[in-house]
Amino acid sequence: MKQYDNALHMMEEFGGSFIKALAHLYYMADSSNKPRVRAAFPEYFERYEAMYRQHREQTKEKKPTNLETDTCTESPPTTPAK
Repeated sequence: MKQYDNALHMMEEFGGSFIKALAHLYYMADSSNKPRVRAAFPEYFERYEAMYRQHREQTKEKKPTNLETDTCTESPPTTPAK
């Protein structure tokens, strides 16, 4: 089973074009705008955070329990240019 780093990674992998763009927008936002982006679309962030938690339980990944690892507050993963 493929491993995912966080809820934003799930948005990039499984979301449609709007959700993928929303994840990118969140990555690009500065610290004062991230809460605004999240507040504008809470249902999408909550859905993918729940999906990530379910994925983590299914893979029995042993990561520390920390709100920052479960929510959309992490830096973007490094990916090679396409």
